[in-house]
Amino acid sequence: MATITSAAGAAGNFQDGSAWVGGVAPTAADDAVLQATTTSMTIGAGSVCRSLTTTLFTGTLTHTAGVTLTIGDGTAGAGNVALAFGTFTYTLGNASTSAISFVSTSATVQTINFNGKTTGNVTFNATSNGSWQLTGGWSALSGTIDLTKGTLDTNGQTCNWGFFDSGGSSARTLTLGASQISVNFSSNNCWNTNNSGLTLNAGTSTITLNGSSETFRTSSYTFYSIVIAGSGSHYFNNSASAFTCTNFTITGTANKTDNFQLGSNITVTGALTINGNSSINRELVSSNTVGTARTFTTTGATVTCTNTDFQDITLSVAKDFSAQTDIGDCGGNSGITFPASVSQAWSGTSGGNWSTNAWTTRV
Repeated sequence: MATITSAAGAAGNFQDGSAWVGGVAPTAADDAVLQATTTSMTIGAGSVCRSLTTTLFTGTLTHTAGVTLTIGDGTAGAGNVALAFGTFTYTLGNASTSAISFVSTSATVQTINFNGKTTGNVTFNATSNGSWQLTGGWSALSGTIDLTKGTLDTNGQTCNWGFFDSGGSSARTLTLGASQISVNFSSNNCWNTNNSGLTLNAGTSTITLNGSSETFRTSSYTFYSIVIAGSGSHYFNNSASAFTCTNFTITGTANKTDNFQLGSNITVTGALTINGNSSINRELVSSNTVGTARTFTTTGATVTCTNTDFQDITLSVAKDFSAQTDIGDCGGNSGITFPASVSQAWSGTSGGNWSTNAWTTRV
């Protein structure tokens, strides 16, 4: 076990002895430090270390496509640091496959600071006990964040990820605190906690779906705030398990086909807020199976909806929308009082669009 420092100038390849003072590359038991006199280094196949610190390095670190940097062994890194990025240029050969894997089996909490840098795929996969805590913001817009085993504490940090995946059944813990988590993969899975073995400590965190037509899959866990902000068709849950959150928000976009499909029931204890973008760009909220109702259990929650159409949706606590003109009944609903139907006459010019405000009182 040793601290290995990088060679001066253009050091070369991380995995080669020539890139390091003393001529020996870091092993999984060594702490790797990129020093200020190093101008560049490349992470290639076989790169490993117990920890990586680059706080004095100001050069360029190139991470080769298809290569995983493996960090950790059976003991905590120096100062209980697993990774500390500083102010330097981090160049990814591939936005996804230039990957990092944290594998420490030490139960000691080790800090990770990406310092706002964009990474590729990152995996937390200890065979036992591994524990990591973020101390800085983190972006991985094209990456998958995979918590396979161990404990990840996002520690109130702001994170922008492509996809968060914590499938499987191994014992693992996700602690979010007051983190703002954005997931961004479009037309794909963006969140998966649809299995057993996970302990989720949601704190006061917010998970925001920013991509278009994303799928959110989860078992019966309790979240704090979930926000759908992207356009298109969003699908929640592929299991029969209901899940719970304090706040659930849908914010529609200027898109006429925005819709939210619910594959299981949701309990909302704080605020259920659904706002379509406008009277001509409405939000459709429906069951994923026509004729099979899904329930929002809203005991004690406030319910606010505008520019929204419902199909096969039950509100456990009845809500009267009769004073509004922007709530639509597409059938199969219960617990919802809709505004009375009013005949509309076209008052626009010939050749206009159906979905314009050229009707007597509303679209």
